Amino acid sequence: MQAHPWVRRLSGSCVFLGLWAVSTTVVAAPATDVRTYPAPAGLENDPDYSVQVNGKDVFVYKSPTAGIASFEFEGTAEVVVTSRRDPKWVDIRPRSRRVAPVIKDNKITFQLTKAGNFSVELNGQPKRHPLFLFANPLERDAPLPNTPGVHYFAAGQVHKPGFIEVKDNETVYIAGGAVVEASIHGKGVSNVKILGRGILDGTNLRKLMSEKKMRSHFISLRDCKNVQIEGVVLSNGQTWQVVPVN
Repeated sequence: MQAHPWVRRLSGSCVFLGLWAVSTTVVAAPATDVRTYPAPAGLENDPDYSVQVNGKDVFVYKSPTAGIASFEFEGTAEVVVTSRRDPKWVDIRPRSRRVAPVIKDNKITFQLTKAGNFSVELNGQPKRHPLFLFANPLERDAPLPNTPGVHYFAAGQVHKPGFIEVKDNETVYIAGGAVVEASIHGKGVSNVKILGRGILDGTNLRKLMSEKKMRSHFISLRDCKNVQIEGVVLSNGQTWQVVPVN
């Protein structure tokens, strides 16, 4: 027996309403969490830029190539870059991320909802000391100081260990807000990690090599197995950067 036309319509309406209810379910956005790093003691902020993220100051490290600013976030980050130069227009690369800056006076404001590495370039002059912005995801499971097998370089300091030799099952950890003037070496070792959110600085590498009467790459790993390099910023290397051999 066929159902009454009104019954057929009501059944269809119920299905439609059910689908509509599912399609409009609201998923709560993740709460915003922004973490900045302490300025390394003895270093001055790059005079070309000041940076704030959600109202928090971010230290800008001055390298010969660019200003370097790093932070961590989850959710939405509003970034405000104040430039000593007069920004007429701004390119934020990669352009595929479609970051849209708003310029007012000498302040550049934009929002990020996803972690990434960005270059903020002013007035069509990408080689004139841009700002490199490392908007990192929140760091999970960072090693603790004094953990056996960890070369730990704490935040807020400039460390000058020179040459770091890694052995089996060792980690070099450079915390956000740390600058480490060194090169890292491993030969015939396994299960090595180089991690963190800090800066490995090669400015004095040639001087170190001259003093030690040796040659070195910035990160040199020969005949090694199971090596992980993640998160660290390499600045002003004087030789080839990461050189894995065999």
